[in-house]
Amino acid sequence: MDSQSAGSRPLRIAILECDTGLPKALAKYKRYGAISSALLESGAEAACLGHSDVEISLWDVVHDAGKFPKLEDVDGVFLTGSKFDSFADIPWTNKLVEYIKEILAQDRVKLVGVCFGHQIIGRAMGAKVGRNEKQGWEVSVIDVDLTAEGKHLFGGKDVLSIYQMHKDIVFNYPPGVQALGSTNYITRVCSIISSYLANSHDPQATATSLVEPIGDTWDANIIWEIILGIVRHKPYTHPILPKLVTLLAAIKEMPNSSVLQNSEDGHSWHDLPYFGWEARENWNRSITDADSQDGWSCTPEAWTSMNAFVAQLTVAGVSDFKTYAIWGLREALEQVPQEWSPTGRFVVLDDLLPAAAVWILVAGEVMFKEWMGLEEPSDRGGKLWEGKGFSVARWNFWRERFRWIEAQTGGVTQETRDFAGMAAKKMDGVEKTQVAGARDF
Repeated sequence: MDSQSAGSRPLRIAILECDTGLPKALAKYKRYGAISSALLESGAEAACLGHSDVEISLWDVVHDAGKFPKLEDVDGVFLTGSKFDSFADIPWTNKLVEYIKEILAQDRVKLVGVCFGHQIIGRAMGAKVGRNEKQGWEVSVIDVDLTAEGKHLFGGKDVLSIYQMHKDIVFNYPPGVQALGSTNYITRVCSIISSYLANSHDPQATATSLVEPIGDTWDANIIWEIILGIVRHKPYTHPILPKLVTLLAAIKEMPNSSVLQNSEDGHSWHDLPYFGWEARENWNRSITDADSQDGWSCTPEAWTSMNAFVAQLTVAGVSDFKTYAIWGLREALEQVPQEWSPTGRFVVLDDLLPAAAVWILVAGEVMFKEWMGLEEPSDRGGKLWEGKGFSVARWNFWRERFRWIEAQTGGVTQETRDFAGMAAKKMDGVEKTQVAGARDF
């Protein structure tokens, strides 16, 4: 690292500590501002600046309210984040705002604010600062889409992935401010769900982050569409599927917001508003309609995962898709596959059988124990079966069809035969368990 030239002075940065820090952080860094100091020193090192090139001072503006560095003694001021409200009408924040106004009134000393710090700057510039009740919490790694100025500042990048945890915002750009980047709700939902799936985040906290910004019950479709999109791109055995079931269960437990309470459709979060509608849209464009003109397609693997997911939701009591079980088993086992093609597409057992089998693999126990005798108008049989609803006779027919498919030596793949064999074996086991349980009782 190059040393300073004779007579030059270091870059003098004052860190204004706007919080006191958590115990574990203080155990390592001793005081809150030292965290920011360590980051700045790391940045200086990356810029090939020596320790003598940067001089950092810490100022506790929470406990020493009104005590700030003289502007002639610093070249830059850095405001940290904080758990406190930037818009609070309390002595230390009011004095901090007045000091920031002094900095903004001159041109030499540079100013940087992070999170709470940038909100204080916005407040000092006359912008509205407060709770973002519509968009709610941002608690995860969020993609920030950069503007042209932002791309230039950050080396041509289109997006910055930034860990955020806040609910307060500056509502408008003060005069003369250039926007460097922004997030939208769809991007935020993707980031929150991705972070939840990749880490051990609390489902209830994640649910809160997702639903608090909802401004209309139709906005919930964004959440459902993203979740179902994730499911379509994962194998039916992937551990992400039960994690998403847990997340939906947590959303069901969310209290009703004023938006929901005043909505015309009368929905509550317990209803998972429009989730069933979004799921039905996916089923309307299923594997039997994969040549849809709107560009949406569903592979056999995606179709299997979708059925496995709603089967898990049904077993968990999160949502009721029993009718979808009938549909899946009817398409695969009660039709002549070459004739079952609403769009003229040639549909084979390799497309349909795995999705039917996962209903047995996931929900076989509850299907046999709890669903027998249930009947809905849409539960009618296919060409090879007359009757409606769930019945022991229909259960036995499905099992025999699975066994028949397992025994085929041609016309279907080995994977399809394996699925059929697993389903038939599962049905045998379920029935034996239920009979043994009844005898014990």
